[in-house]
Amino acid sequence: MSIINTWNKPLVIIDEFHNVAVGLEGSTVIKIDELRRWASSGNDLASKLLDRINGYTPEREVVILRRFDIDDLLKGSESIDDKVIEILTHFGNDLCAFTYDGELVKLRCLSLRPIRDLIMKSQKVLLLTASISKRFSYIMNIFSRPSYYITVDSLPKEYLENLVVFSVRDVEFTHRNRLLKEYLDIVNRSIKAFIEASPPVGGLAVFFPSIEYMNSYINQYAPPPVWGGIPTFILRDGSEAINTIGGVFKENARVTKSLIITYAQNPISEGINFLEQELIGVMIIGFPLPQYSQWGFLKSRYYGKLGISGFTTTFLFPAISTTIQIIGRLLRDLDRHKKVAVLLDGRFYRYRKYMPKWLMSRIKPIRLFQLLNESLWR
Repeated sequence: MSIINTWNKPLVIIDEFHNVAVGLEGSTVIKIDELRRWASSGNDLASKLLDRINGYTPEREVVILRRFDIDDLLKGSESIDDKVIEILTHFGNDLCAFTYDGELVKLRCLSLRPIRDLIMKSQKVLLLTASISKRFSYIMNIFSRPSYYITVDSLPKEYLENLVVFSVRDVEFTHRNRLLKEYLDIVNRSIKAFIEASPPVGGLAVFFPSIEYMNSYINQYAPPPVWGGIPTFILRDGSEAINTIGGVFKENARVTKSLIITYAQNPISEGINFLEQELIGVMIIGFPLPQYSQWGFLKSRYYGKLGISGFTTTFLFPAISTTIQIIGRLLRDLDRHKKVAVLLDGRFYRYRKYMPKWLMSRIKPIRLFQLLNESLWR
């Protein structure tokens, strides 16, 4: 039974609201053989998808079907994966599209309906998040309810004194340049400088903007399990990350220097707390914008039709939110330990006004030369 239809409480509290503020998004992969099986069972939509991808090999993921009737999908659906039916049932048709990357078809859906219905059926709602700054409070307009924005503008004094955020302004890692040897060398030298400048005890984490970019760096520079005498953990899988962090990494970080190399969307960027010296420094390499894609631009137009900024909501909001969550891993026990964040891309500083005031006030602009040659923890 749906909680939306039975909810009659006067107050709803949604924690980590930034994760659902701009809608719930889901996707499922459909193999080509599955499409053929559906088509042979009489599903016209599967036949249409097969016609769209026949002999077509796109360079990146593209939208191959945007407008379709759910009834067409359900026709001959006895052989269709339950996940597809589940997504369409849950999301409805707010925004759904089939995409293709040359190997697999995906059904992607985005819907504001579940969260909007929950809010509208409640007398009062308390939405808790650290990642929606005043500049993004316009998002609340899509829920058609009077809202009040209350912010925490500053950290306690003892916390402020122990948090420094360095923003390197004179380098940017874009899709055009980031795989060039010159820029990969900058990444490698920056990571080494970050490690060498850190205290002898404590955990460090380096976040790449995507798992693909992280793998490109690792494949070329291949950091060993012990890099420069420091235990090094390369985290690709989410469940692997949680197990590793909860065990051997935290244990090592309490007695010596330890290093994580991972990507911004890994669960450790938001779902794990680090106490004391378990994490004393983070570095984010490249501004973590979602990848530009036809699906992304469909979302942008969808938000625009709702009366809010499409580009800012689709691309800038998740990048800023991810940044805040990563830096937020440093806030535990900050009154007792000095901690450092390094933002290695000029766009962090350019878009600093979209960040909460407590974070914006701690940002110190520097040049790449300073990062490579100065002590960050002094």
